[in-house]
Amino acid sequence: QAFAFIDEAGVGKAPDQPIFGVASLYTNDSISLNRKLHDVFTGAVSAYNLHHSRFEFKFNAVTKNNLRFFMAIVKALAEDDSWLFTAVLTKKKKSWDYWHSYLEILPRLIAKAPFAKLTVVADYLAKPKASKRDLQTISKLDKVVNLLQLESQGSLLLQAADVLLGALHFEERQKELSLTGGKEAKIKLAKMIKKLLGKKITAIECLHAVKNTLPQTLPAV
Repeated sequence: QAFAFIDEAGVGKAPDQPIFGVASLYTNDSISLNRKLHDVFTGAVSAYNLHHSRFEFKFNAVTKNNLRFFMAIVKALAEDDSWLFTAVLTKKKKSWDYWHSYLEILPRLIAKAPFAKLTVVADYLAKPKASKRDLQTISKLDKVVNLLQLESQGSLLLQAADVLLGALHFEERQKELSLTGGKEAKIKLAKMIKKLLGKKITAIECLHAVKNTLPQTLPAV
């Protein structure tokens, strides 16, 4: 059995956000991994003299000033053997709907998990009022023991999933939009994470033309 910490990226419909991604960080030793991440967290909170409730690790928040703490997260993950990671990145179509895509991708992430049973902890993503489909459909999958939606601020493991997925999403967005610039800190961190995931990722699936640029791929379903 294991936990599956689920995060998403690229929810908005803005033209500069052509890629949507959902990922899962699996771990069967959440206590040990969480403690390692918490050591990094307390260091960051202390350095910025912030209350713990006002600080959160998110890839989009990476700057040259806080990069060292994100690098410390990568180091902590690199030294831990209790986790695996799976991601799906897809190019948005004109009729794209984030909730529909989210509920289509989640079962595929769960199916790819190399564990018999999962407790799913998902970053809180609001259900559109007009949608008849709910997240409860995921709890009915055979592998899912239980399901919890949680604000990412309340879980360092959700934040770690955000940082990993954010790096992949950042690189794919850069390629899709043919961007050569960007914040140097994000570029550096994305390269570090891509190298880390070359060893730790179980599968990554990209449903657009640049899929072969990533460490491992599976055919589109």
